Amino acid sequence: MLIIHPSDDSATYSHYLREILTVEGFSNLQSCTREQATTAHLKTHSVVFVVRMAVSAAFRQSCLEYVTGGGNLVVFHPDDGFARVLGIQTTRRVSVHAALTITTPPHSRESVPLHIPAAIWNAGDADIVAHMQSGAVNAPAILKRRIGRGTVLAYAFELAHTVARTRHGDPALAGMSTGGLDGVMRPSELFAHQLDPQSSKVPVADLLTAHFALEVQDLAPQPRVWYYPSAGQTSTLIMTSDDDWSSPADFRVMIDALDQHHAHCTFFLVPQSHITPGALTAWRTTGHSFSLHPAHTRDAEQGLFTDLPPTEYAALLSSAFERHNRLYGSPARTIRNHAVRWLGYVEGARLLATHGVQMDFNYLPVAPYYWALCGSGRPMRFVDADGEVLNIYQQPTNWTEECLIHPDYVFSFKWNPTLAIAVTDEYIDAAATRYYSPVTINSHPVSFASYSRPLIEAHWKAAERNHMPIISAQEWLDWTITRERVQLTWLGTELQASCDSVVPRVTILLPADATPSIPAQTVTRWGKAYNAVSLSLAEGESKVIATRP
Repeated sequence: MLIIHPSDDSATYSHYLREILTVEGFSNLQSCTREQATTAHLKTHSVVFVVRMAVSAAFRQSCLEYVTGGGNLVVFHPDDGFARVLGIQTTRRVSVHAALTITTPPHSRESVPLHIPAAIWNAGDADIVAHMQSGAVNAPAILKRRIGRGTVLAYAFELAHTVARTRHGDPALAGMSTGGLDGVMRPSELFAHQLDPQSSKVPVADLLTAHFALEVQDLAPQPRVWYYPSAGQTSTLIMTSDDDWSSPADFRVMIDALDQHHAHCTFFLVPQSHITPGALTAWRTTGHSFSLHPAHTRDAEQGLFTDLPPTEYAALLSSAFERHNRLYGSPARTIRNHAVRWLGYVEGARLLATHGVQMDFNYLPVAPYYWALCGSGRPMRFVDADGEVLNIYQQPTNWTEECLIHPDYVFSFKWNPTLAIAVTDEYIDAAATRYYSPVTINSHPVSFASYSRPLIEAHWKAAERNHMPIISAQEWLDWTITRERVQLTWLGTELQASCDSVVPRVTILLPADATPSIPAQTVTRWGKAYNAVSLSLAEGESKVIATRP
């Protein structure tokens, strides 16, 4: 149960917490307003989440009675009065931009920057789940405390806010050129002074949300929809390719290589692409997909390296979508803009959503950043600075070859391929074995055919070594939508899985108190053993997958 208070400015990111729980595989999350949260109502739920908000004395008392009676309460940066009711020793001080260190396995010793203020507490008789450090300040960041027959898990910071800042950057930098490059406004401009280039190889947002999910499971074991369709799969490689006026011959070289690796790719086509509708149709039959790469025409490319006013940017997009739909006869559901041009904070995403785009791939690291620009490889919907969750997924792109090994580009690290292969192999291996994060990469057909093939094929081999399917952006979008629609419901002693659409394959991680009703596989995730059941569902079908005493 998620407690929200829509009119409270301090509860800005309350709806984004639902996104976090969804990406971590919890389904059937219910919500109610602060006024509806009576003790009797709370007692019907195994876990209650209270986002940062102003709370009344009556609400505090309801929460205390709920926990004392055996409930599990998760609170985020509660005000001093609420914290004291829950037995938390406040100091009435805050730490700004602290770094969090998780003390519990399997994520112990990982450092996570918070980017937002956090309350400074004393541990008292509570267990410390995570510390935070800021200058001379060393304080508990997450506490766990027993009250009566229940448990309180208390975050000294607002989890949803720090995840949003980690994934989206600083809204105060919107529209500013911070990278010293070519004047094009890009998502990477939003991360100046927030992201340390040397530590960006760690997907800290994924680490933070995964740890949160484990703590929730420890409080009250819950079934979870696994990140990927199969029980044995721990990551995937999402392959994208920006057209950039590559020749048909360049496309054929790359597609032939993809086919040899049983890999699929989404190609983002520029205006005046050299690819004909006939060629596109033929390549679709082998599993590849095609979408849009909005750009100036090649003849006007000299105008690229200037900022575009919002009205010109919107007109450029409208023209590109109209032409793509007319020429190729299919909607652009995924997208990356040429030169990853961006508008404002999330205004670019909002505009793309009006054209029917469901997943954006523009958050790509440009020098000085690399690897995990957003601290994540996972898809989550965009959230604005006012807390509005947009109906379009932000899918971070981990890297593109031109930013790593191109010998001339101003935004290239100009690494030699041997070095690039070594460091990207390490990242892909960690994504599959430690973080369970997907990896999204980009290669241009013209680049693949001319200089980057050894690097990109090394990525494919690393994926194959880690049993990671190499899939297109379109396939990843389809899976993301399907996964979210799977519902897990306890009906008495039976756990039912259902969906209102066809599910070719989905895997559920069962809680320890559940006995599988269908064949299960034991898997170890985050250092813990789970029974994992994999199944398919017809549209509207329900299946009993487990029982409990």
